Amino acid sequence: MRHVSAHQEAGFVIASTLTDNNARSIVQQGLAYFKERQQHFEWKVYSYDQPAHLKELLQEEGFTLEGEEAVLVTELHQNILS
Repeated sequence: MRHVSAHQEAGFVIASTLTDNNARSIVQQGLAYFKERQQHFEWKVYSYDQPAHLKELLQEEGFTLEGEEAVLVTELHQNILS
């Protein structure tokens, strides 16, 4: 999945269904896609993403690792009518 900004903000790629067979090709397609649009972007990598060596593959294709980010998930309750 790609996020492409219409307002000159950086975009990002989230792709957690890559395989050993298609990962490099998909990464290269992502690089070409954003280069054509002259838009900066980052590739979000999650602990469950595949293939297991995705971080290393991204580095081989020119990406720089940045600090880890966290996602917080919580249950919300709405008591509007109470």
